[in-house]
Amino acid sequence: MRLWLLLISVAISTQLCGQWEWSSRLGFVIAHRPVINGLNQAHAKTYNLSWQKKLVSEESWIQSYLGPTFMVQGGYTQFGSDVFGSAFHVTPSLALPLWRAKAPVSLILGTGLAWHPSFFNAVDNRKQVAIGSPINASIQLGLQVALLSFRRHQLRAGLFFHHFSNGAFSAPNLGLNVPSISLSYAFLHPSNTDQNLPTSKRDKAAYRAQWFAAGSLGLKELMITGEKKYLLSTVRLGRSRTWSAKFAGVVFAEYMNHPAQRVLAQLDTLASGSGQHQVGMGVGISNTYGRFAVFIHTAYYLINPYRNNGSMYNRLGIQYQVSKGFHIFTGIRSHLTTADGLEWGGTIYF
Repeated sequence: MRLWLLLISVAISTQLCGQWEWSSRLGFVIAHRPVINGLNQAHAKTYNLSWQKKLVSEESWIQSYLGPTFMVQGGYTQFGSDVFGSAFHVTPSLALPLWRAKAPVSLILGTGLAWHPSFFNAVDNRKQVAIGSPINASIQLGLQVALLSFRRHQLRAGLFFHHFSNGAFSAPNLGLNVPSISLSYAFLHPSNTDQNLPTSKRDKAAYRAQWFAAGSLGLKELMITGEKKYLLSTVRLGRSRTWSAKFAGVVFAEYMNHPAQRVLAQLDTLASGSGQHQVGMGVGISNTYGRFAVFIHTAYYLINPYRNNGSMYNRLGIQYQVSKGFHIFTGIRSHLTTADGLEWGGTIYF
């Protein structure tokens, strides 16, 4: 079956302006919580087939990344455990060139969706504490090197980290983290080889500081209350500064209304306080890819009645520029490795 998929991809790649890659990965599920230990019985295995297209344009972000490669990757992962089962995933990604020597090195960043049939079930799969829903996020980070290149053929190897979770939308949600090594074969289209990128003028108007206001809504499920979902809301004010075509930084303060925190505090006899109103202040950085951007926030609670979740929190997400002054985004707020809620919202820039 795998051979047929490879032959089909090679055949149709002559008609499509891009390249096809078949890859196999071997790794393991990290026991990041004691309850995971012992459930990861064998090595995890992943098989991917991806279509890839080199981006060539006068846009400043494409030039600054030396012509990245966009890919749509479809894959199947066996987690090496009867409890964790397997997952099918589609993960759009970008390959950013880091080194263009005889053995080119690329950074792989991607996020998509995964279908996980072996999710938690109180009757049939009670030990499944990592995945609580059939639909989950698929997030990958990797380094890949081209070991051998011959005309339109390329052999590649890499190191990858793949994360699966639903962002606390459905409990339980400890998530699955899979580091792995990869070996792949790519069939290149002539138009997908390295080209000299055209030069463009720097857009000075884009390199400036701006005030912004953002709002978001989210959901968090608690098993302890019979899998009831609680609405989360956040209002954020801050200032952003664009450093280059790639990066921007932000400083912000935000108010969060978090009813699930109040419920947890009421059920926790050792809780130091209770309440659903939180205020935080933090900093962040975003990495731009055209209209899309990946952002990371790190913040400190100024007001947090239920202190058992710690004094700091993080946010990882993706935003899309709808217009010059309006962006939409989705992200996961977390305390270290514990997801606190999945958010959807918008940002207005002044």
